[in-house]
This record gives sequence, C-alpha cells and structure tokens, in this order.
Amino acid sequence: MFPPSTRLDLDRSPIKLIKICIIGAKGFIGYHLCEKLMFETPHKFHALDVYKDKLKHLLEPKTLP
Repeated sequence: MFPPSTRLDLDRSPIKLIKICIIGAKGFIGYHLCEKLMFETPHKFHALDVYKDKLKHLLEPKTLP
C-alpha cells in the first residue's frame, strides 16, 4: 500500500508535510522540540526567540570550533 518509510496518521492515512512556527525556541521545551523536528521529521519549521545563542549550533554549525 505505502512504502515502509511513510509515516501514517492514526486513521492510517499518510501524514502530509506541514509548516510549523515555534515561538520560544530558546526555552527548554522549545529547544528540544526544535531538535526533534529537525532530526526526526521532514516537516518545515521556523523557530523564533529573542536570542539565538542557544540555537547557534543548529542554525550555523560551520561557525563553531
């Protein structure tokens, strides 16, 4: 029916790609949610916060030592 890598919803239909906006991405929950979305899902997302220093390694990995 579907390829084995296709993720399914509770009603067994394929999950459609969505765009997500995370506000408060520097906080504990937002930070870990960003990591999870980035590495484990194909969804697109925007992470917003006042400061970006905690997320710098995710946003600009080439700038780190």
